[in-house]
Amino acid sequence: MEIRLLAMERDGPPDGGSIRRWALIALTALVPLAAWSPQTAQAQTCSCAGTPLTAAQGTGAGAGQWLIGVTAEHHEISRVFTGSTRVGDETARWTRTLLFEIHYGLSDRVNLSATWAYAGKERATGVGTSVSGTTLRTDGPGDALFMVRYTLLKPHLFNRFHLAAGVGAKAPVGRSSLSVGGHPLNADMQPGTGSWDGLLTLDGGISFPRIGADLVLSTSYRRAGTNERFDAQDQYRFGHDTAAAAGAAFRLSGDRIGAAVMLQFRHATHDRRNEAEVFNTGGRWLYLNPSVQAGLGGRLAVRASGRMPLTQHLNGTQPSTSFSASLSLFLTLGSQENEITTF
Repeated sequence: MEIRLLAMERDGPPDGGSIRRWALIALTALVPLAAWSPQTAQAQTCSCAGTPLTAAQGTGAGAGQWLIGVTAEHHEISRVFTGSTRVGDETARWTRTLLFEIHYGLSDRVNLSATWAYAGKERATGVGTSVSGTTLRTDGPGDALFMVRYTLLKPHLFNRFHLAAGVGAKAPVGRSSLSVGGHPLNADMQPGTGSWDGLLTLDGGISFPRIGADLVLSTSYRRAGTNERFDAQDQYRFGHDTAAAAGAAFRLSGDRIGAAVMLQFRHATHDRRNEAEVFNTGGRWLYLNPSVQAGLGGRLAVRASGRMPLTQHLNGTQPSTSFSASLSLFLTLGSQENEITTF
């Protein structure tokens, strides 16, 4: 049996086919540019199925320029853990997201950006068994993120250091109250979160021009707000999220081709419902995040990236990331050519 929900406001029945065609066109436009090499039957939730709105927020535009990006991401969430121990499960889960972002360089130090997501999620039970399972799919517009980023230290001839700080807000523009047969879906199956969140970021680096490499450091903190999902007695808040990453970026062919390898630590606190902790949420993760980027002329760049968990310790029993892979296309518009970089 298959259940499909489309989180769109319409006068008539949702046209899922048109949305699928729209998403397919966007994905197909990206694939030729480079090789693109949550939720169990027991109503568990998880802390890894959110929409990745900060996918490219480290990228910035030059003064007076616009940077436009589109990212397609597939996030596989088909492993279940109790603490650090993997347990058997007969449920397959994934999230697929299209991210649209735009950056504007207000000056050589101040960048403004906005990111919006369209998310599709699926949960299939009874996988690998003779029992007839159920497939649940949800699709719809996700939330939006608005950021202001200020460069504190700019690299120049006598300075190899870079430091930038950002502050932002996530706006609840996506649907967060989908239900099936009158029963509300878990929060991690909703396209949106329904809450206003605050975000702080700090990223820096040290350049080593002689070897064409950079040491890259970053950290972020997201403080989640509360969402009144279905009525005044259903107050849900995702866990607060802290992440820190360190790694190296390399210029492989001048400024046209680059690669990076990052180690990222992430900690998420328990979700809360009506001020009580949701047990099977939150935890700690350590990821390996590789990426490669190529310039396509002076104003276009394409980036492929991935994320693989090296270890995790989860609160209770919940699904966790198996892997994620993404492909991004960036376009710079303005009077001067701007080097597009993810590092």
